[in-house]
Amino acid sequence: MLSAFLKRLLFTRQFFIINGKVEVLNVQLVMLPPDVIFEIQNLDEKKSYDIGKKIAHDNMRLFAKKLGTSSEGILKDIQDIYETFGLGAMQIADLDQSKKRAIIRIKDSPTANLYLEKNKKKSSKAICIFISAFLAGTFSFLFNTSVDSVEKNCLAQGKDYCEFIIQSKQSKKIEKIKKA
Repeated sequence: MLSAFLKRLLFTRQFFIINGKVEVLNVQLVMLPPDVIFEIQNLDEKKSYDIGKKIAHDNMRLFAKKLGTSSEGILKDIQDIYETFGLGAMQIADLDQSKKRAIIRIKDSPTANLYLEKNKKKSSKAICIFISAFLAGTFSFLFNTSVDSVEKNCLAQGKDYCEFIIQSKQSKKIEKIKKA
């Protein structure tokens, strides 16, 4: 079943797959298997995180402009965007815009599922670096300030979903979670 967001894109002629090109909101995209993201994030976790965060921030700004909305207005579309891009089913468990903080749950993370499929065992740590980076970039745009995302629980660890804590870089909670 198509998401409401994808139906809206199709109706307004903002989603195309034609002549070897995939375009969403006049932005060319590439459809790749999760193996690519999984392997790239494992080459250099910090660099992958930083690049993913910047790309997500820039794309959210562009998508908001193309949709004719603000950072607040695009919040309604974030869940659909993540699902449309194959990053998993997103649930906003908690959102506090005044404190620039969110708790996001992702069901069926493609990188976590791939880890379990390849390794045939649970991971000892959270492994969805690129999704964490994309969430950091997305919410940095939404909150209009730089925030970081730390994966607290991961499907690859045997949890029911991946859970990400998103908040300002200066928050002591982020540091505690990173060390745990």
